[in-house]
Amino acid sequence: MGSQSRGKGARGEREIATLLRRELPEGWTVERFGTGESGHDIRVTKPNGQAWPWAVEVKRYRDFSVGEVLRGPSARWLSWWRQAVEQAERSGSRPLLLTRGDRRPWWVWSWLDHGGHDGVSVQVMTSDRRAVMGHRLDDVVGELAAFEGLDL
Repeated sequence: MGSQSRGKGARGEREIATLLRRELPEGWTVERFGTGESGHDIRVTKPNGQAWPWAVEVKRYRDFSVGEVLRGPSARWLSWWRQAVEQAERSGSRPLLLTRGDRRPWWVWSWLDHGGHDGVSVQVMTSDRRAVMGHRLDDVVGELAAFEGLDL
């Protein structure tokens, strides 16, 4: 991976970490992991020290658009999702993939339908026959703290 690509990925991780710090309740801790440190990109801890049950993987690529998922999904998006699932399994968490292209909105992908909002959502079937739901992050950002304690 080139230094420009790593830099864009790191900027994406910082952007998401900043957003999470702003949106999650006071007392929650948001930390970025270093390259290769844990697998997933961001760790969130609740005030009581308990880890948030989501392994956050961030993918920030110039040319990504949600159309890439709607038309296929693409091999690239599927590889990102597989990476998110594998890293979540290693940490005993659930996968939460965040994706964004240049001048496009962030999308959040998980096995959970974060319904009850007025925004756009997308459902994708993966090879393991599980539905992955995608939502514009702006539409569900206020619900992030509630993304826990669900039997998936």
